[in-house]
Amino acid sequence: MTPTSPAAQVLPGRPGAPLFFTCEHAGRALPPGVRPTAADRPWMRTHWAWDPGAAALCRGLARRFGAAAVLAPYSRLWLDPNRGPADDTLIRAAVEGHALSFNRALGPEARAARIASHHAPYHAAAEAAAQAARDAGARLVVSCHTFTPNYLGQPRTVEMGVLFDESGAALGRRLCAALAAAGWDCRENEPWSGMDNLIYGPARAATAAGLPYLEIELRNDLATDRRRRAAAVRDIGRGLEQLLTAADAQLPRTNPARV
Repeated sequence: MTPTSPAAQVLPGRPGAPLFFTCEHAGRALPPGVRPTAADRPWMRTHWAWDPGAAALCRGLARRFGAAAVLAPYSRLWLDPNRGPADDTLIRAAVEGHALSFNRALGPEARAARIASHHAPYHAAAEAAAQAARDAGARLVVSCHTFTPNYLGQPRTVEMGVLFDESGAALGRRLCAALAAAGWDCRENEPWSGMDNLIYGPARAATAAGLPYLEIELRNDLATDRRRRAAAVRDIGRGLEQLLTAADAQLPRTNPARV
């Protein structure tokens, strides 16, 4: 998988970097030749199409740690790489009552072709990059996402969430506590829960590499504000550093490659 693949953008890291990052909702591109209708276009500018600010958050954290990262540049309205192939929301027929023209009457063959062209290659790239990062010294996979401050008419005041499933519960709670101590309204498994199989992307890449995983969610009005995003990168970075240096964090020890 090349760094300029339509399905995945892979950013290299330095040997010995302790983390590996993913961003499953980094972009809102559609494949060449797929043209949204005039009625579709407003939805392509909303959080339904991608996670505003998530790519910048991911890149900022990757730079801080000199870490490798993989980002999905295509819209999750085309196909959501943070969902499993059998998930009902992998390809959404409609958003808030609007039927998407490019997903209308999508039969089993077309669905399978889309999975083969975008879902499978993204995850192949993420798994390969995660394994390479593990071999080079990575000890934890962290996925970067953002969420809308108003979801279906319901305001959200929470600023940040740390998502985890049972396997990462201790790490997730520790990181969330560190972010709360830094002054963020950070909550465990909000606005979505990792316990509900909603962190499929990082879980799949990390499992392939034998690493633990977490997902960070930052409210997108904060993620798209340069100053607040920089503060988030700083404080998330400090929280992750605390995890990496904690004697009881139960992170795997690796033998980083020598330069």
